Amino acid sequence: MSEPEEPGGRRSRGYRSPPVEHRFRKGVSGNPNGRPRKTPALVSTKVDGKPSVGFEDRVKAMAIEEAYRLVVVREGDRTERLPAIQAILRSVAVSAAKGNARSQQLFVTILSGAEADRRVATMELLKAAMDS
Repeated sequence: MSEPEEPGGRRSRGYRSPPVEHRFRKGVSGNPNGRPRKTPALVSTKVDGKPSVGFEDRVKAMAIEEAYRLVVVREGDRTERLPAIQAILRSVAVSAAKGNARSQQLFVTILSGAEADRRVATMELLKAAMDS
């Protein structure tokens, strides 16, 4: 009971000789789907070496969403649900009050910017009130 032979004296099955019905056919690719496409990078296009506008908009939207997500903060025995940005600012303020120089510098910078914006908004309201 030996294997049936093909024309040319080769066996039809065995090591390095698959059955005829499973061999690659002439003119037909062995990989019909081809190599999979590369997954696109998060930054798909760059303009002058910077990420494209669409990418920046998506990141800004995610940052805003995360900044206002409620987180649980423990202070002593009580817990509060605060927006993440408020919890971060509170943490920086506490660290600054304890004497951390970097936190003090950061907090003063944030506060002075916020006060300047508030001053500009107040002046605009006053001008609008005086003009009407």
